[in-house]
Amino acid sequence: MTIAICDDDPAVCDYLTGCIREYDALHGIGPDMKILCFPRGGDFLKNPHADILFTDIYMEDLSGIDMLQSIPPRFRPRYVIVISTSREFAIDAFRLKATHYLIKPLDRKDVFEALDRCMEHQRLSPQLQLHAASGLISIPMASIIYLESFHKRTLIHTERETISTYDPLQALNEKLDDRFLQPHRSFIVSMPHIRAFYYDHLILDNDLEIMLSRKKRNELKKQYQYYLCRITREHG
Repeated sequence: MTIAICDDDPAVCDYLTGCIREYDALHGIGPDMKILCFPRGGDFLKNPHADILFTDIYMEDLSGIDMLQSIPPRFRPRYVIVISTSREFAIDAFRLKATHYLIKPLDRKDVFEALDRCMEHQRLSPQLQLHAASGLISIPMASIIYLESFHKRTLIHTERETISTYDPLQALNEKLDDRFLQPHRSFIVSMPHIRAFYYDHLILDNDLEIMLSRKKRNELKKQYQYYLCRITREHG
């Protein structure tokens, strides 16, 4: 888990770093947590990779709002916490889907509340981390339609785009949750996107037809039926 702090005041960076480390010691943020501090938004934009981003509104080179608008959608941090001396930019921040808004001077309790909200969102919206050409990125599992092995690469087809990675399909499969099913050694599909399930193949809601592994047909059928029963119970 990478946490970035964009603020041109070193004291704020030091204070947030201390709060984050204390929160991690008490609650556990995630494996391999690292904290990166950037004095300018432009510095962060050179390599905009973070799971959680704390950003000040007022910085020398560009505002926190302008910086957020400049981040390519693929690299947008999962959770953004905006920092300001007033509530003036709160509407702009939440329009950009900020997770939380902090008012200076910062308070440990408020920082912990912001991190609590991030952790709760993470629990409810699991992400798949993978290595793309630009570095380590995170994709919401809910946005994935299917994954396929293709010419020594893995292609992740989402609702918006297709992302290529050299991460092996099986390595990614180990990170996915139980909404995913592997009908064939070259494919993994998100069961919410299955439109029809037949004896020897399934059809996704984008009309893609995928054959079922002959040896695993019964097991796959049971896995899909269990998923349907669980969804029915949860929404019944």
